Amino acid sequence: FPLADAFNGSRRSPVFQLQLKENPDVSVYLIGAHLNSKLGDVDLWGSLQPAVPGSDDRRSRMAARINEFVRWIESENPQANIIVLGDFNALAEEGSMSVLTGGETVLRNMIFTLPENMRYTTNHNGNSQPLDYIFVNRHIFARDCTKSEVLHMNSDYMGRISDHDPVMLQTCF
Repeated sequence: FPLADAFNGSRRSPVFQLQLKENPDVSVYLIGAHLNSKLGDVDLWGSLQPAVPGSDDRRSRMAARINEFVRWIESENPQANIIVLGDFNALAEEGSMSVLTGGETVLRNMIFTLPENMRYTTNHNGNSQPLDYIFVNRHIFARDCTKSEVLHMNSDYMGRISDHDPVMLQTCF
């Protein structure tokens, strides 16, 4: 949906379809995402409580389009392997993440496979939180060899390369 209104004035999600050299019958779809930021939202720990993330409405519209595209791929190829990854600028429990996963009927957030104390990719005002994720569809999630990890090489340190930590995925086909 490159012309969808949900993405006006923001980054569009690139999509890659990969064929495995060892098994050309296997397709892997990678969908990159960088959803709109939280700029203008009230601070999570600020004086206005409850802190309502107003920017999540826009992320929800973007997430709905990505979810719709994932469902379309699966309707065309029920055996498709789909990975959606990137900077979603949303906490794992925010509405937009539920929209993206389809309530976990379409995609699974790999951050939830990690121990709770490892589920963060950035630190904002002393609050370690996840904003970067890898989501996989049921075909990838069901494999015993599928694992995820956050490499905490930035958010815990001063003088870092980025304000986000990389998220890794390992799987087999």
